[in-house]
Amino acid sequence: MILVTGFEPWAKHRSNPSGELAKAFDGVVLPTEYRACERALSRAVAARKPRALVMLGLAETRKKLSVEMVALNVDHADAADNAREKRRNRTIRRGGELALTTRLPATRLLSRLKAARIPAALSFHAGTFCCNHLFYFALTTFAFPCGFVHVPLFRTVPFATQRR
Repeated sequence: MILVTGFEPWAKHRSNPSGELAKAFDGVVLPTEYRACERALSRAVAARKPRALVMLGLAETRKKLSVEMVALNVDHADAADNAREKRRNRTIRRGGELALTTRLPATRLLSRLKAARIPAALSFHAGTFCCNHLFYFALTTFAFPCGFVHVPLFRTVPFATQRR
């Protein structure tokens, strides 16, 4: 079983495409909070015992699905999470690697998305907000394949296309 996760709405967004897509795949919607998303993901993995993990997050300015290659060991954002926590230049794991690579076959995934006429591209890091935080956490916590895909707003790439 592959567990798909997304995030709840945050900031000005009344809905979050990543959470809507996760629900469509019988996945889990996680809190858009640094600490709470770790706990919620750990509970979901313990309950569902997946063989792989695909985490989704919103990238509101992107025009394509972005298959993330790298998670960085840093939290740094001007925006606050839903718990009103702002993190500026903080290490996620003390003594941890600066960057970790996805454990999904990213280039094969990209090829399949493009073959299905879904606009997609590789991205070489997942930012430094909650998406990156969760990606780095997962790569340092779970041994099975896991990776992250940023999705655009549905007005940019419609729900039906992203779900396909």
